Amino acid sequence: MNDVQIAASLRAKAPGVLAELFDAYGDRLFRYCWFMLRQRDIAHIALCDTMVVAEAHIGQLANPDLLGPWLYSLARAECRRRRSVPPSRADEPPARPGQRDADSRLIAWNAATSLAPDDLEALDLACRHDIDLPLVLGVSAGEAQALVDRATQSLERALAAEILVSRGGRGCPDWAEVLSGWTGTMTHQTRERVLGHAAGCAACGPAVPRNVSAARVFALLPAPVLSPQGRAEVLGFFAGHRPSAHQDLAVNQAPAPAEPGVPVAPQPRLRLRLTRAKWILVAVGAVAAAAAIASVFGLAGAGGKPVADQMITPAADQMITPAAGPVLAS
Repeated sequence: MNDVQIAASLRAKAPGVLAELFDAYGDRLFRYCWFMLRQRDIAHIALCDTMVVAEAHIGQLANPDLLGPWLYSLARAECRRRRSVPPSRADEPPARPGQRDADSRLIAWNAATSLAPDDLEALDLACRHDIDLPLVLGVSAGEAQALVDRATQSLERALAAEILVSRGGRGCPDWAEVLSGWTGTMTHQTRERVLGHAAGCAACGPAVPRNVSAARVFALLPAPVLSPQGRAEVLGFFAGHRPSAHQDLAVNQAPAPAEPGVPVAPQPRLRLRLTRAKWILVAVGAVAAAAAIASVFGLAGAGGKPVADQMITPAADQMITPAAGPVLAS
């Protein structure tokens, strides 16, 4: 089924349509949610709420061709309602033992996750999701391109600093001084000091990567898939089935930041049972945001065309032209 057929079937509440929707978008949306939140349980909840709201508001989607961007917008609203876990606590490793490119994957992860959240999201959507970026972000094509350009520049600098540190200042007599106070975590101050040094160093300068391709860097990042059990749980909820107690979803909520000198109290482990009544309660907070998103996609613009139709730009993967040369310098 294509998007138009799926949207029509959703409106008609046709049997089996949610399975079709999952086949088309489930894995993609789950990967996006995980990358924004970095924990499977929380991403699973965000995906479920996205589907709940999509089913409830499909009638407000004026142009069924825009089903994909609309779903991503709903998922984005769900992710922004939740707190992501720190990169160090992500439950999908950036590299696995024995991978030939494990070092490159770790460098790519450290560089990417050091970006500002908006930059990280824009590059993930542009590089790894075939979706209309301006429409999903709710900005003009020019604003989306400016965001991608800025994020790419930030990624280049972050990647360069990670590569220089990974090399350990080979042949550089001043490297120990440059990394004085290094604690193993790249900070903004350390990055600027390393890059400033490399700009005038004959030994470190050649190691700075040129023509970095954001798409190639992001291809090295984790891309977890929704498990068969997770898919079955969501579809079972919509079918009105009640999972057994051992099928509850456990959600580890990220603890609130502690003030200096104040110990962090143990955080409770919250559990959500997949029953229609409780999932509707979970989704209540999303309905207001979803209604606003749906209204944007449903508004009529000049000439009777939906506003969304006037914002469509070339595919997101065309926004970044892959540069020649390797992603990671050695």
